Amino acid sequence: MRSLKSGAAVLAASNLLLQALGMVYMTMLGRLGSAESVGVLRLAQTVYYSCQGVCLSGLTLAASRLSAAHERDLAAVSAVGRSAYTLFLVLFSGIAAAMLVGNDLIAERFIHEPATAAALIACLPCLMLTGYENISKSLFLGLGRNGVAALSEIGEQVVRLAAVGAFLFSLSTGSSERFCVLVFCGMTVSECFSTMFLGKMRQKLLLPAQNVSFTQRIVRIALPVSAASLAGNILSALETVIVPQRMMHWGMTHEQSLAAIGSLAMLAPILTVPSALVRSVSAVLMPELSAAEVHGGREIEYRISQTLRLTSWIGIPATLILLPCAPALMQMIYHTQMSMSAVALYSFIVICSYFQIILYAALAGLGMQAQCAAAEVLLRCVQFFLTWVLTGQLGLNGYLCSDLLCGLAIVLVMLVLLARTKPIFGLFRSVSGSVLAGTALAALELVLWKWWQQSEYAMLMAMTVSLAVFVLVVGKVLKSRPKRV
Repeated sequence: MRSLKSGAAVLAASNLLLQALGMVYMTMLGRLGSAESVGVLRLAQTVYYSCQGVCLSGLTLAASRLSAAHERDLAAVSAVGRSAYTLFLVLFSGIAAAMLVGNDLIAERFIHEPATAAALIACLPCLMLTGYENISKSLFLGLGRNGVAALSEIGEQVVRLAAVGAFLFSLSTGSSERFCVLVFCGMTVSECFSTMFLGKMRQKLLLPAQNVSFTQRIVRIALPVSAASLAGNILSALETVIVPQRMMHWGMTHEQSLAAIGSLAMLAPILTVPSALVRSVSAVLMPELSAAEVHGGREIEYRISQTLRLTSWIGIPATLILLPCAPALMQMIYHTQMSMSAVALYSFIVICSYFQIILYAALAGLGMQAQCAAAEVLLRCVQFFLTWVLTGQLGLNGYLCSDLLCGLAIVLVMLVLLARTKPIFGLFRSVSGSVLAGTALAALELVLWKWWQQSEYAMLMAMTVSLAVFVLVVGKVLKSRPKRV
């Protein structure tokens, strides 16, 4: 079985750099545009990412699994990529036609924000290029060529930062509509870079495609996932649309509700720093399990339990350490305020998302993605109802509560699905231990912060010390290998 640690390490290093670049990117957007403009961009990006999810979620999963299964036949891998991108172009054509004809209708009737209409057209070239990029990255991840995917992501983010910054600095007029269009134009420039880079890598590392089609096999894997993604993204888009309306029902103005959504988008890069490692492990775990199933690999159960243990000890303490400082960091970086209750709720949502990422990767690697996706869509329907009720009653905190409750339910369902197929060893012990460690480190951080409060950099010093202790503790815990059951 290929090395999970080395593959994850490469992606983790690149993802940490991407996290830093993402923080700079969000800071730039917050400085060159208002919170309201970022909120409008969030609404437009909801449609963009919904279309991307529908088109690519199933295809990238199928490409990665089939690439891992045919890792010894590079010509077959090229044929997988060709078939996957052909299917993507069919899906993209339908979405592009709908956008070109009905962008005003979508913006006014569904998003309830006319300023997003032009952005829905501007996102189409970016979406087409993203399809080629994501499918190509999935092929390389399936083959264990994680460095290629990492270089593509880093280069794309650097180009995006430069292109979006240049467009906003030179062409922005303060209009939210123009702001969104310029951001998507910059994103398209960055996708051009990654598309050309990955095209060169495919020519260099893969053999010419065989005269064989993988369309049917891809459809069998991708169809349930894409259908579930379509339903989930429709619910997500509707949820994003109703949240500002329900916040206004609670007592906010339209501008305040958009600013609240924009603030959440700014908070995400601060609290999701640990996702660099979690997403790296999931990206390696899924094709590794697929290859192990095909080639008769052993220790699958042990690998799954180890990744869950790693997720617990990385994601939970790190998020709890970031939690106390997040409001101050929001004020320092973005000049935007957010209540501690909202930050706390969002932190727990982030922790749930880490387990969802790993559990979905494990289930997909074992061929159970359809059951997992169906359960997730069902629970998202429940979340939509809760969002409508709780946001109208509690405002932003109600919206976050509905997201948290649904996230917990999805994790429990995924654990049940996984436990029916592969045993889960020591998860409760890992979670309880990491929660205790994270709480103790957060308490240490608060004590040091108060102790050094006379210093201008008290918060940063306290957080640095806590993170240093966290690295030492987690390193010691993860070096102790649990017994195989």
